[in-house]
Amino acid sequence: MLGGTLAVAGCTAELPRPPLAADVRDRSWVEVRYPPPPARPEVIPEQPDEGALWIDGEWRWRGVRWAWIRGRWVHPPSPTATFSGWYVDRRRDGTLLYSAGT
Repeated sequence: MLGGTLAVAGCTAELPRPPLAADVRDRSWVEVRYPPPPARPEVIPEQPDEGALWIDGEWRWRGVRWAWIRGRWVHPPSPTATFSGWYVDRRRDGTLLYSAGT
């Protein structure tokens, strides 16, 4: 069992990612009917160049259903740009809210 654990640990590498935005309160929220499915596993392609940053795949609400948007390499629009991943929140009254990554 130890050998398998080492093999898995040895296969992981830190991906270059954009810095995360500090707050989600100023987002655009949309009411959704039901929560998204679990995330889908993805094969991460080779980094196209040194400046590219990885954004994980995410679920997006399309008005009546969830659609999977595959992970991708991006180039930030500026050196100070930050990223806010998609987010789902439930209000105390049970209403489910969704905000897309940006």
